Amino acid sequence: MKKASGKKAFVLAGGGSRGAYQIGAWQALREIGYDFSIVTGTSVGALNGAMIVQGDFEKAKWLWENITLEQVLDIVLPKDFKKLDEKEQIQVLLKTAIKSGGAGFESLKKLLTKCLDEQAVRSSKIELGIVTVKIPGYTPCTLFRSEIPKGQLIDYLLASSACFPAMKSYSIEGNSYIDGGYFDNLPIEMAQKHGASEVFAVDMDSIGLRRRYDKKKSKVHVLHPREDLGFFLKFDPQLSKRNIRYGYYDTMKYFGKLDGIRYTFRKGEVTKNYQVLRPIAAQLSKKLGIYLDGKPQNPLEKIARFSALKTLRKHQKGTLNDRDVFVCALEFCAQIFSLDSNKLYRMDEMHSQIKTSFEAAYRIFDHKLEQIFYASKENKNAADIIRKQVSNIDQKTLICLSYSLLKEVVSNRKNQMLFWLALCCIPTECLCALYLWLIFGQNS
Repeated sequence: MKKASGKKAFVLAGGGSRGAYQIGAWQALREIGYDFSIVTGTSVGALNGAMIVQGDFEKAKWLWENITLEQVLDIVLPKDFKKLDEKEQIQVLLKTAIKSGGAGFESLKKLLTKCLDEQAVRSSKIELGIVTVKIPGYTPCTLFRSEIPKGQLIDYLLASSACFPAMKSYSIEGNSYIDGGYFDNLPIEMAQKHGASEVFAVDMDSIGLRRRYDKKKSKVHVLHPREDLGFFLKFDPQLSKRNIRYGYYDTMKYFGKLDGIRYTFRKGEVTKNYQVLRPIAAQLSKKLGIYLDGKPQNPLEKIARFSALKTLRKHQKGTLNDRDVFVCALEFCAQIFSLDSNKLYRMDEMHSQIKTSFEAAYRIFDHKLEQIFYASKENKNAADIIRKQVSNIDQKTLICLSYSLLKEVVSNRKNQMLFWLALCCIPTECLCALYLWLIFGQNS
């Protein structure tokens, strides 16, 4: 099918407080020069869409970096609400909101009136489209700005954002409206109908219906967050700042301006690291007599390879090349050793942090082995002692165990089958051990 025109669209999903992520995506699009002439959005995507069409990035960023729950929801919460842990807060918030018939809109309306200039939105060269649902009857309303009566833009934005039943329905001229997510939480189809030949959509994996769109009608890019963006009603300045950075990094990586999958590296760092480590990996495979390519030599090896590939594909969606294997293994290490995924890394910086964490874990691991050995030596309950200790093993310790096994295989080329077995059972930790050997083991 022939594409409709040369128009690009920026499509924004609903998702409550996760909407900060979309502002980070917008920041990245501005930097790379991705110009769009259509913005469609649902719920918080509609609110962000209006801010984007208005064109004031700094104001939008300021709003999200300072927004609080009290500025969004009109609801009376217990005095000790902020002292509760996150799980308890979620339960209390939802229970209170639904029991009271839904949170009100006055605070959010006041905030939007302060930050949005309807005339600026209407005079922009970028078109704005929003989605809401009229009740009763659940009648979908997909409206572009020319279809929204003058002076009522903020009202229709609030109608699109009426997250029923956590929020009340929103009334306009005697008609009641609820969140557009009840019809289409990611309005790609709406953008296509308005002539978009290319779409960049930011989904936030939130609750809501999604309408099918014609994949042949336009080129569609859909960005999904690599990290959990938090509970959709948790409006917190620090969480918003974090999610803005995630949106920025994920978008820059999507367009190839930065490297990494879950973690983020400067452009070119991943390829350079791969070029350095690839020959070392080839030498290690030769020493071990263990290869991840070619034909498996036995059933155990076949199962181990399948286990490793399954683990890698969970981390890297889509195609998986040799370079990706190295990145995945590196990021498994970073994740298990609790490195911050919300910052931009140099490769040597990440390697240094992982090495420090691993060495500390390995010292503890050696001590644990010694304790188990002496506690179980000549003890009638040795099996029970060992079983109890092993049941408490965490991922860091399993990495150390895999690394220790790898050292033994390298030194005397024995226990290859045992390593394949470990790869079957704890693939993530074994991949970490292999990567650690590549960057540190050859010097040990």
